[in-house]
Amino acid sequence: GIFVPEALGLGTGVIAQIFDDHFTIGFLIILFFAKLTFTAICIGLGLFGGVFSPALLVGASAGAFLGKSVEGVLGQSVAAVMPICGMAAVASAVIGAPIAGVIIILELTMNYEFALVAMISVVMAMLFSNIFFGHSYFDVQLQDRGIDISQGRGHLEMMELDITSVISKEYVKLNRNATVAEAITKLL
Repeated sequence: GIFVPEALGLGTGVIAQIFDDHFTIGFLIILFFAKLTFTAICIGLGLFGGVFSPALLVGASAGAFLGKSVEGVLGQSVAAVMPICGMAAVASAVIGAPIAGVIIILELTMNYEFALVAMISVVMAMLFSNIFFGHSYFDVQLQDRGIDISQGRGHLEMMELDITSVISKEYVKLNRNATVAEAITKLL
């Protein structure tokens, strides 16, 4: 933290500096790995800290690095949008909320073009995240607590429901030889 103080804290000011192009490619790489390392250490030791803000900073630094790397080939406009795409992609994959990631970018930038490009990066990040890791960080935290959300909310509700609360002795009993008309009459 002494050598890379930008990697400490929430990182909102550092993200603003990334957008203002204050950092070199080398420092962006150092910032990326420092924030990733500090966040992993804090989470591993159970210290105070989150994952959303660090994901934004990691994404912005990775995006800015990639943007600066391709700036000579693809131009300044691509380099300017890459930190936004990185933020959206990493944060969406970490929290497991791709739509929220795109909407956050739309609200932050008030620009539909940025939201569209962020949407593409979010889709790619979610695809790779699901292939290589399977779940978001929050899904893993829930699984560690014994809550499996992989089958949806309906399954969660059924897991919590006591079977005795839905058992009923009120039903219609039909003979095997009953006709359709007899079944309808009994059901009515």
